[in-house]
Amino acid sequence: MNKVFSTLLGCLLVVSIVMFKHFYIDASNHESLADSAKIVDQQLAEVFSEETEIAEEETDVIEEKETVTPLETSDENTNSQEETSNTVSFTDDDVAQAILFGDTAKISTYLENGLSPNHILYQGESGERTLLLLAVANAQNGSLQTLLEYNADPNLMDSMGISPLMGATISHNKQAVELLLSFGADRMLKNKFGVIAYEMAASKGYDDLIPLLTPIP
Repeated sequence: MNKVFSTLLGCLLVVSIVMFKHFYIDASNHESLADSAKIVDQQLAEVFSEETEIAEEETDVIEEKETVTPLETSDENTNSQEETSNTVSFTDDDVAQAILFGDTAKISTYLENGLSPNHILYQGESGERTLLLLAVANAQNGSLQTLLEYNADPNLMDSMGISPLMGATISHNKQAVELLLSFGADRMLKNKFGVIAYEMAASKGYDDLIPLLTPIP
């Protein structure tokens, strides 16, 4: 029992000594620590203020860099875009209808937007037919002339071996015959049976066409 009491007494003595040292001997140290803490806080505040100013300056620089000057569109690019948007699309049916109705404006537009004047149309049971023959067969001399002016071949035959001049002869279209001859149609071309346009006109009795189609020696 005495031994336990002695131990407790010793512990209390040690605690008393420590508390005395803490509150009296180290008091000056506490004050110096408090002062140090204030100084540190002041330094931190100054550093934070400087970092804030630097961050604001960097933000201004970034904003200046991010300012983008609008690109000026050149006239060439604008014209190119307009040309692309103005491109006309068409089908074989569109072309055939333009020729059949004599719509020379549409024919010219199609030719200027990629249509070949020597394009071959598929006409069902009639087989393949050239644009010139389609115009001739339907007496559309305006369509015929427009195609010839865009360099259509006046001697291009269809799948049946018929040339535009033969077609104009068979349909007794004197104006078409004269027009084709003026653009270089060949009088001596033969169909698959070996017959020329002159012989066709003679067999039909088209006396007004014979002088035009008579072979030149």
